[in-house]
Amino acid sequence: MTTWPEMEWADVQSDLAAVIEPNNKQSKALIDDVHEPECDERVQKLATSIFSVHEGITRAIKRIACDSALVRVIQTYLMDDNIGDTKLEAMQWLEMNHTEWMKDEKSIDRALVERVCKEIHQATTKEEFLEHFQAAMEESISFPLEKHVKDENSILGHVPLITSNEAYQDAKDIQRDQIQVNGNVFPGIVGYDNLIYALTDIIQQVSTNYLCTANGTHEQHEAMAKRVLHTINRTQSGGASYEVLGHLMPLIALLRPNSKDAEPLGVTIDIGPYEQTSKEWCVGLRVLVETTTQYIVCDAEDPTDEWCQVLVSYRNRLCFSFGGSPYTKESQGARMDNGRVYLRLIS
Repeated sequence: MTTWPEMEWADVQSDLAAVIEPNNKQSKALIDDVHEPECDERVQKLATSIFSVHEGITRAIKRIACDSALVRVIQTYLMDDNIGDTKLEAMQWLEMNHTEWMKDEKSIDRALVERVCKEIHQATTKEEFLEHFQAAMEESISFPLEKHVKDENSILGHVPLITSNEAYQDAKDIQRDQIQVNGNVFPGIVGYDNLIYALTDIIQQVSTNYLCTANGTHEQHEAMAKRVLHTINRTQSGGASYEVLGHLMPLIALLRPNSKDAEPLGVTIDIGPYEQTSKEWCVGLRVLVETTTQYIVCDAEDPTDEWCQVLVSYRNRLCFSFGGSPYTKESQGARMDNGRVYLRLIS
C-alpha cells in the first residue's frame, strides 16, 4: 500500500526556492526566465495548488483506509456464522498476525512454573538457589497474576470506573514517577489532573487518526485514561512484581528493591483487533502497559552479600471498543487482563 509522506509549508517553500534560485551554472540558463515577477507568482500558485491537492489526498486516504465503516465490514466477516469458510480464514489470519492480542497471550505450562518455584524453595545454598533461579528467567516462563478487580457495568463496559479514593492514591504515587505514552515522557510532578488531561488527549488523537470520527465521548476517554493510569501506577504494578518475586524467595534469600534506576512507566496506545472473549474479536482501543523494577537478592543472614540483580517486568493489557460496529454497542466489548510478570537476570 502506498504511504503518502507528510508535508509542511516549509517543504513547499524549500521546493519553490530550489526552482526559482539557480544552484549552479548549468541550471542558471534554465532558470533565467523564471526570475520574471509574473513567473514567480505562477510558480507560487502552482506550488500552493500542489500542496493543497496533496493534503486533500492524504486526508482522503486516511479516511478511506481507517473509517469505522471498515470496522463494520471486518466484524461482519468475523462474527457472522453463515459466512462459513471466510470467517474461519479471518480467525486464522487474526490468530497468526495478532497473537499478542489473543485472550491467552501464550500457552503457559502451569505445572512447569510450579515445578520451578518448588525447586527454588528447596534450595539450601547460594549455588543451588542461583541454579534453579536461572530457570525462572526463561522467555517461555511468565507468572500470571490473580484477578483483583471485579467486573462492574459502567461507561467502559464491564470495566469499573476509578473511585475517588483510588484516584487520590494514584495522584500521590505518580508524583514520584514518570510516564511514557507512545514515546512522549511526562513527569509525574506536573500533577494527576494534567496527566489525565494529556492521556485523554492522546486517546482522542489515536481514535481520531484511526477512525476519523471517534464514537467515544470525552467522558469515556477520560475514564479510560484514569483506568490506564491506575493499572500502571507503581503501587499496583510494583506491588504485583514484588509479590511474584517475593513468593519465589527461599528462607536463605532476602529481597531488596533497587529503585534508583527505575525507568518511566510505559504505555502504548493504538487501535486494532483484539480477542474480547474466546474466538470473538473486536476492533478498538488497545493499551499495553509495562513497568520495570530492579531488585537485589541478598543473603538472608548477611544482606551485604549480594547474590544477583533481577529486572522484573510487569505487563498488562486493556482494550476498549468504541462501538464502531453493530455487534458491539457503545462502550461494550471492553477487556482488562490480570497482568503477567516476567523476570530477567541482570547480573
